[in-house]
Amino acid sequence: MGINSFWRPGDQATFKRISDSYAMVFHADFQQGAWMSALDDFEQYIKARIEFKPDDLDMESDSIFRKTLLDLAGILAATPLIKPDLTVFIEYQKKTLGWLYTDHLEVLVNELTAKFEDREMMKKVIVGKLTSTSLSDIGTERTITFNVLT
Repeated sequence: MGINSFWRPGDQATFKRISDSYAMVFHADFQQGAWMSALDDFEQYIKARIEFKPDDLDMESDSIFRKTLLDLAGILAATPLIKPDLTVFIEYQKKTLGWLYTDHLEVLVNELTAKFEDREMMKKVIVGKLTSTSLSDIGTERTITFNVLT
């Protein structure tokens, strides 16, 4: 199957799949603990989501948008607690997100930050969501693992 059989300019049915695919990449990196990569993935996701699915960004009706924002809020809340050296970087990310942060993420991040002050609670939540260690893409080496047939 060639590219022309999948992608046709103007084919509305395929447009939504573009942003959905970026959300899947974001989620994969999130689960792998590759949170720095996930931040880049989110940027691509939100650009494609706004471009190809211009309807309102609504967490109630769009489950992919909701799940992606919840995972992103987890990254933004947990990263400064796990690795305080990245606090300034995370604050920069929040500012870069602009209206998306203030309208959709700020309340979630604040709630998680308060909840994560209990380090055991944070550890329990993070371990339950990840297949690898958090921030696994920081440093000189990155190990990528796959769960097959699980």
